[in-house]
Amino acid sequence: MPINYKLSFSIILFFYLLNPVYGQINTLTDFPENLQLYARDISSNKAIIPIAGQVNTIGDSVSVVILREGQPYSQQGIKTTSLNFELNPQIDAELAEYKVQLYVTASGVTTLYQTAENVVAGDVYIISGQSNAQAIRRVESAAENNSEFIRVFALGIDDSLALLNQLEWFYGEGDGYINIPGNTGQWGLHLAKQIVDNQQIPVCIFNGARGAKQLSYFLKDDTEPENLNTNYGRLLHRLNYTKLADKVRAILWYQGESDVHVNTPLATYKTRFTNLYEDWLTDYPFVEQIYITQIRNGCHSTPQKSLVIQEALRQLTEELPNATIMSAKGLVQHWDACHFPYIGGYKELGRRHYRLISRDLYGENVPYATSPTIQNAAFLSDTEIIIKTKAKDNLIWENGAHAYFVLEGSDALVTGGYTDGNTIRLQLDSSGIGAIGITYLDQELITSPFVVNEDGHGLVSFYNFPVSTCIDVQLNAWLDGVYDPALGEMSTTLSTFRKLLPGQTPTNDLATPTPAGQPYHTAPWNYAGTEGANWTDTNYAGDETDWVLVSFRSDIEKNTQVAMTAALLKKDGRVGFVDRCALTAEMADALYIVIEHRNHIGVMTPQAINVMNNTLTYDFRLTDSYRDSASFGQKQSSSGEWMMFAGDGNQNDIPSFDITGSDKVIWFENNGIFDYYFPADFNLDGDINGQDKILWSENNGVSSRVPK
Repeated sequence: MPINYKLSFSIILFFYLLNPVYGQINTLTDFPENLQLYARDISSNKAIIPIAGQVNTIGDSVSVVILREGQPYSQQGIKTTSLNFELNPQIDAELAEYKVQLYVTASGVTTLYQTAENVVAGDVYIISGQSNAQAIRRVESAAENNSEFIRVFALGIDDSLALLNQLEWFYGEGDGYINIPGNTGQWGLHLAKQIVDNQQIPVCIFNGARGAKQLSYFLKDDTEPENLNTNYGRLLHRLNYTKLADKVRAILWYQGESDVHVNTPLATYKTRFTNLYEDWLTDYPFVEQIYITQIRNGCHSTPQKSLVIQEALRQLTEELPNATIMSAKGLVQHWDACHFPYIGGYKELGRRHYRLISRDLYGENVPYATSPTIQNAAFLSDTEIIIKTKAKDNLIWENGAHAYFVLEGSDALVTGGYTDGNTIRLQLDSSGIGAIGITYLDQELITSPFVVNEDGHGLVSFYNFPVSTCIDVQLNAWLDGVYDPALGEMSTTLSTFRKLLPGQTPTNDLATPTPAGQPYHTAPWNYAGTEGANWTDTNYAGDETDWVLVSFRSDIEKNTQVAMTAALLKKDGRVGFVDRCALTAEMADALYIVIEHRNHIGVMTPQAINVMNNTLTYDFRLTDSYRDSASFGQKQSSSGEWMMFAGDGNQNDIPSFDITGSDKVIWFENNGIFDYYFPADFNLDGDINGQDKILWSENNGVSSRVPK
């Protein structure tokens, strides 16, 4: 039977008004405080409010009444069978405040014993580091973010007595110093407000930052973890006191300027931070992400000195699980060249962190949330370097950005550059061959010119990053479905007549365009490359037959793959690489080469092919490909050339490629459809008809042994 909360509440209130006498509880060991935030259970979006204590007499009744925004919400009660009692009511994580009332009934008399006002449920975050994590007001106020749904417990102060005297909950504010109740820091407050507004849940921020301190200041006293004479101990004490240490979702770190000033070695900084990181995982065991902001050059340092700590921070996020770096490039710096104003500075940093958190912790689709980070660098030629970043960035080259790239171990200077998707091309004034690495500097008090992504994140700084040499890959292959032996070439109907390749505008106005980007991002290939991501008609030369997927293996098995890239197969059989540096010199001296097509059987070289003079060459047209005695490699044409078998439209085959009835089913389901880029179009003419069935029939039963 449903509980009539309004009636129950009225009855309890009636008894209370008749008997306004306190008592009947000997000890109350667990009860919410005013303004307290409880961490929600992510799956249920509710939080438990534990209430426990000891009554004076066995048989007394204890009940809790919860009001939501002044209206009855729930009631829970028990008749005690021992002196100890425990209740666990729940509240929703939402933008609503709750009042919690504890009643005791003894000898028929009901008494209101304790009340907590404005209790909420939500998520918990930690911010730590130096003054840019404190993020006090330098110019503008962050008060626009003030909200009753942003909470802070105690002070982030470095005075243990002051901390112990302020063990209470406050509403968050961002402009103040560490001794101000409710301090979150400006960007912490803006971050919290965006979570409140967009996720519609309250937020608690524990800011443990302290300005002008080296990393060693933040380390744990292993003999006494809650040592209140340490920064680590004071922060941990606040989290343990509120029972939220195991509820922290993410830790955000902004520190390093003081270590720049004392010339902390890169390895030392990394060792200290790794120790801190491991202690975090011990004391905050369910933390999901660690976000590290890469410091800007500033605070009266030099770009070269700042690079040591900048590089340490970059390397840490490469090496530590669930650690992500955030660039501060492009933020407006304060005139002191060390801190940031709110507008264009701390506000923007909070916005960037929110986008990253909303992607990682709240499951939102957020493009360009990650700061561009170098993945590899290689010489395309003596005077050109290509740099790839990790994410699917669409990088923007700001005019003059070349000035911050330095070639280490070479007198060659970077004189220009440009971006293309997630690659950066740098031009040198002379040969840079022999250089030991490439460096990307930062400069104080500037917002540009940098290399940035579409959300404005500057490229993460790096120091002496190794520069490899690109392998020149020269491959050729024929596709059975489109090869004409009489002409000695393949048709280009998809690209020239129907214009159905990804990103093209179809000739037929009624046709549905194929979305831009290489076509192997779906199952079973699941290749995440960005080749062709922003292509239109202008990117195609007109001699393309279709896209293929090329991979390189150190042995025949798929798990030995060292590189993969999508490429364009030209009508003359040449494989045109969109990524001009798909393979670099350090990957291997000899490689198996695999070419896949969306509706032809994939092929692999019969043996590993040696890299000679930084060139890898193979022509699949001249001889049969990898096979065993019971399988097929390629199909031989009437004029002797070797071709990839057509008709494998369903490529979910395991453990290799084959042509079976499942491929015919795909043809049957799509027969009669035209002007679509479909796998059932075995002859790649944009029209699924009987000609495609003939190709399937000719090759039905063919199977491969190329491992998938």
